[in-house]
Amino acid sequence: MRSVWKAALRPALVLLLFGLAVVSSPAQACKLRAAGHLPITMHGPQPLTDGAINGTPMRILVDTGAQQTILWRDLVERLDLRMTQVNGLMMYGVGGATRPKAARVEELRIGDHVVKDGRWLVAGEQALGNAEIGMLLGYDVFSEFDIEVDLAGGKMAFYAPQDCDGTALAHWSPQQFMLADLNDTKGRAEITVLLNGKPVKAILDTGASTTVIDADAARRLGVTEDSPDVVEAGASVGIGKKVVRNHVATFETLQIGDEMIRNPKLRIVPMHRYSRYQPRFSRLNVQVEDLPQMLIGADWFLAHRVLISNSQRRVYFTHNGRKPILQTVPPPGEEDTSDS
Repeated sequence: MRSVWKAALRPALVLLLFGLAVVSSPAQACKLRAAGHLPITMHGPQPLTDGAINGTPMRILVDTGAQQTILWRDLVERLDLRMTQVNGLMMYGVGGATRPKAARVEELRIGDHVVKDGRWLVAGEQALGNAEIGMLLGYDVFSEFDIEVDLAGGKMAFYAPQDCDGTALAHWSPQQFMLADLNDTKGRAEITVLLNGKPVKAILDTGASTTVIDADAARRLGVTEDSPDVVEAGASVGIGKKVVRNHVATFETLQIGDEMIRNPKLRIVPMHRYSRYQPRFSRLNVQVEDLPQMLIGADWFLAHRVLISNSQRRVYFTHNGRKPILQTVPPPGEEDTSDS
């Protein structure tokens, strides 16, 4: 099912490939072929770009943590677009599961790029902190390129490298950068970080407002909501119907590739509490497997300029002067948006 929908997105990918320019890297044989860009506006902790459905303006959440690009159900319903069933497909994230549908859109605009007469997945059970968000632009699009993410600078750039194996691709700082390795996991930007010295699977997730650790993973490190100095920190919502309460704790160290962050304050979220399904011919609810234990969120991206190189399976990044992880506790009742 995933491959069918990836093929359906090809028109959008082709339209991103406009006016190929070339950025030369230090090794002249390597060429970073510029394949497009998106302007980014931060709405609080959410990176957004502009778009429209059939002429109706909307905001698009630029979400490297979402495996699929989807239209958000609330907007599709308000536009009274006809939705059809998609058999055999479920999506899971913070707040549980959702059964996506599909809608045909006469014209979809993403930034300056227009897709005519496309069929798109529709999902999402509640608003994601901004009622104008009508779409998540996900990693099924981003995985086709090497992507530079500069949230503080208000841009995302797409590259198609040519003859760049073994060449450092941090073109804005070719002599000084940090590195992390992408895991061999298809369809998502996954790395392994060290939290308090222990390996944790993490997703590079611009769509998560803050960096979060799954409650079960934190418990394995000896940190629970009842631990000393752990404080309640509002709620998180995602693709499912549930709203999950969460907490903030200070950890000793977080190592992301070459970067060591000391005393990071991280949000503890029961990300997968409702990510369960019932196998065919069974009455048991089974936990979905191979889920991330951590989301490296927009707070980290805002402190770095990042190039996620899908071609090299590496992540290049440099500091931009901001503190890497700065977790604040929202007022009681305020909701965070940590979707994946």
